This record gives sequence, C-alpha cells and structure tokens, in this order.
Amino acid sequence: MGLIESSIQSLVLARMAAPAPSFPSPRGPLQIMTSNLEAEYMVTAKVLGSGINGSVVECFRQGRKYALKEVRDCPESRREVELQWRASGCTQIVPLLAVFQKTEYTSHSMKRRLQVVMECMEGGELFDRISTRDGFTEKEAAGLMREICLAVKHLHDMNMAHRDLKPENLLYSSKADGARLKLGDFGFAKECLDNSGLKSAKYTPYYAAPEVLGPVGRQYGKSCDIWSVGVICYILLSGSPPFYTEDPHAAISPGMKRRIHSADYSFPANQWGHISQPAKDLIKGCLQANPQDRLTIDEVLQSPWICEHQEVPATPLATGSVLQEGSKWKVLQDELSRALTDMRRMDPDTTITLRNPRTEGSTLAKRRKIKARVGAEKEDSIPEQEVKELKSKTGEEKKMNEAKAEEIVKQQDSGVEVREGADGVEGELKDEIKQAEMRDEVAEVSRCGEERRGSSDSGLERETS
Repeated sequence: MGLIESSIQSLVLARMAAPAPSFPSPRGPLQIMTSNLEAEYMVTAKVLGSGINGSVVECFRQGRKYALKEVRDCPESRREVELQWRASGCTQIVPLLAVFQKTEYTSHSMKRRLQVVMECMEGGELFDRISTRDGFTEKEAAGLMREICLAVKHLHDMNMAHRDLKPENLLYSSKADGARLKLGDFGFAKECLDNSGLKSAKYTPYYAAPEVLGPVGRQYGKSCDIWSVGVICYILLSGSPPFYTEDPHAAISPGMKRRIHSADYSFPANQWGHISQPAKDLIKGCLQANPQDRLTIDEVLQSPWICEHQEVPATPLATGSVLQEGSKWKVLQDELSRALTDMRRMDPDTTITLRNPRTEGSTLAKRRKIKARVGAEKEDSIPEQEVKELKSKTGEEKKMNEAKAEEIVKQQDSGVEVREGADGVEGELKDEIKQAEMRDEVAEVSRCGEERRGSSDSGLERETS
C-alpha cells in the first residue's frame, strides 16, 4: 500500500472513530450593526403582517425581498434575536439575516430599537394554507409533522426550548407547491437543560404543557415543546384541539386547566375512526402529563408514523373543512393574542409581588391622598392669624348675644314691649346671631382641616414605620 493510500485510510478511520457532535455548530456571534439600515436596504410602507411589537414591513436589497420588524432594544429582545440567529443554520427555521440598532431622539427622551431583517415568508401560516385546500390527507400531515420535528430537534440539540410552538408560528417560504415550512417567533425561546432551567409561565394556552401552567415556580425543560408537538399533530389530523373551553372568549378556563394537568382527552370515533393507529400512538406519547414519561424529540422522529411518513395512507381528512368554518377559531386566536401580549410585556425573570394598597398606587390610596389634600387646601385658604382672631371674636360675640337674649326675656316677663324689625333689639340680635353662625361655620371648616391633616400625618407615620 502506498504512502498516499495509507494516509487516506488513516484519515477515514480517524473520522469514523471521532464522536458525533451532540448538537450542530452554531453560527458565529451576532453582530448588531449601528450603521443606517436604509443605506443598505430599501424599506417600503407595505405591511406584511402585524404582531405585539408592531408591523412587519417589506424591504429590498439587490432586488431581493426581505421582512423587516422593529422591537424595543432590551435584554429580552436581544436574547430573542441572538437565539434565532444561532438557530438560523437549520433549513426548517426562519433565518435571521441582520440586526441593526436605531436610536430615536425626542425633545424629552432617547429610545433605542432593534431592526431585524429576516427571510420574507410569503406563503402564510400553516393553518391558513390548509384551510384553503381540498383533499388534505394523513400522509401530508405526517410529512408536515416531520418538518416541524426537525426544527424542534435542531433547537433541542442546541439546548434551546422554543416554548411557543403553534401553527401561527409555522410559516411557508412561498405560495408554491412544495414550499418549505419553517418555524419562527423566538420571543419565548430560552436556553435550558433537559428537564430544568425554566420557570416562567410563558405559553400559548391551548398548546401549553401541564408543567408550564403551574404551580408557580415549578421548573421545567425542553419537553414542554414535545407536548406542543402532540397538540399540533392532534389539530392537524382532526381540525380541533384536544383541550378546549366551551367559552370561545376565554383563553383558558379552570376546567380546561384541570384536563391539561391530567392529560384528559380522547379520540372521538366520528373524527378519528379512519385515522391510523401509529398516528394516535405518537400523540399519546407526546401528551403525557409527566414530562419524564413523554417522548424525546429523537423518539418522535423515530416513530413509525414520522420515520416512514412516505408509507402513511393518504386518507382524506376533515381538517380543512373544519378550519374553514373559521369564526370560532378566529375568536380563539384573538383571545390567545391578548394573553400573549400581557405575557410578553412582562420581564420573564421578574418576581410578581402584591402591592400595599395603603402606600402604592391603588384606588384606595389615591382616594386617601385626595381626601387629605382637600383638607389641607381648605385649611391653607384661611390664614392662621385670621383663624385665631375669628375664633376669639366668635367667642366674645356669643357671650354678648347670650346677654342680650337674657335682657329680652326679662323685658318680656316684665311686660315691656319689644319692637320687632331690623332697628329693634330682636332684629339686631337676629342679624348678629346669623353673622356669628357664619363665622362658626368658617371656624368649623378650619378645625376639620386641622383634624384631617393630623390624621393624614399620623397615617403616614404608621405606614412609614
């Protein structure tokens, strides 16, 4: 054997002996550019879609169309784009192409935003495409599930959990037949270990695993994505979710949550009687309440229904017609979007604490502050020296009025006539008493103001202590 042949053989043997990597090599670190995006891309006003962070518009570079979205520059947004950037080497992931930082100045503030350039997914969402087609089959569903699971495997091999697997985040690259289905939206994605590392209750209700729903603080891991895979597969084959609430305006109900925690679902004969048993077995393996009993993503891909998807019978499914009914499904999607909006606006690592209504911005605290302020304003409207003089004068007038009243009574008892009217003693007495009563009312307002301020100050002292 020659020297060259020997060297080649040694190289082949060395490669065969080398262990395979447990996860694909990620792309290089993301470089966020601070240059002007519009110097490289032509941005149009055409809106491709809208979401929690605003609209996605089209942009062009060298004649090729891309999608552009803007997000607030914060740690959560940077984590989202970083993870999607690293995962973009997979053909089943929506690739992130570039990220720019834009600074906006106003007369009072400065804001930074991230401009994210991605592949333009012109084919639309998975369910929208299925609902416009006739003759969707079980064989096609198996092929779609294989594409979805390849994306999940790519993430799990990189120790990432997506945490928001759902049909709305599965997009086609174009409207052409045979277009690639890709996974997007990494807003909830996070690095984690197999069954730990995640605590936040971040989910879309109909696709959430039991461990994600609670109890609060319970740790979970990548297997939450497997549960979502099972829910998507169930909907693909039947057109309806395995867990639902009777109220279409409620994203999740206590009863639905109990059914999820106990994995309480069924395969109604009228919907599932014609569907193959391997498909049902796969769903059962994914929808296990205990994460330890759930299939791994490798086991899902090795299941007969997906591994041999070309051999799955082309049984017609009712999924398209069920989704075409649409009205109830659209209402549900709107409710889920509202739930997601609240979740995304929260910091994933923030601990929720109850506010003290006595010291913080509750309605009760506002009422107390307004009441104390009104009392102080009434007191401040009368100078302190004037209040003292008014009190003194009022006391003297009361004594004089009492003396005059006694004199009138004595005169009446002795038979002396007392003239009525403004010029008489009784008329003068009535006028003076009325004036004294008015002064008494002013003094009473002042006294109430002092008491209110005193009670407010004592209340603040108690709250401070």
